[in-house]
Amino acid sequence: MQENLVLQLVAGGVAGCLFMDIWQRILYLLSGNPPSAWNIVGRWAYELATKGRLVNPNIENAPALSFELPLGWVFHYLVGCGYAAIYLVLMQAGYLTTSVVDGFIFGAASVVVPWFMFLPCMGKGMLARNTPVPLKVCTIALVTHIIFGIGIAFGIQLVAA
Repeated sequence: MQENLVLQLVAGGVAGCLFMDIWQRILYLLSGNPPSAWNIVGRWAYELATKGRLVNPNIENAPALSFELPLGWVFHYLVGCGYAAIYLVLMQAGYLTTSVVDGFIFGAASVVVPWFMFLPCMGKGMLARNTPVPLKVCTIALVTHIIFGIGIAFGIQLVAA
């Protein structure tokens, strides 16, 4: 039973990230909106791990690290597995199933993390208020997290079946 939960966690996290990554590539092809900059995320994660710097508003201008892109991708997928763990806890408590609707709801709720934590940590402000187009940034984050949540539900269902 425990092995199946770990498998569901990994499958959910990886599927959620894959759904997100594919969506971002499609969005880029359709609108020119660039996908997430995982190199910057890797740089931020390195600063957090080595210097304890959670808030780093100038991270985009910090010197590049040779390993920041692979680190960013690994961090992205680890965070995805963290979200999947939360999803599984909520499933075990009876609040969620692996339905598309529940994946949608979870993904929509999960957008509070980038809106109120990650964007401010990167210097973009709460709800992206320090960007030129806050509504666009927030809308894209919302849609992306909805797709991510659906991907988590799909991945968990795939293994649970």
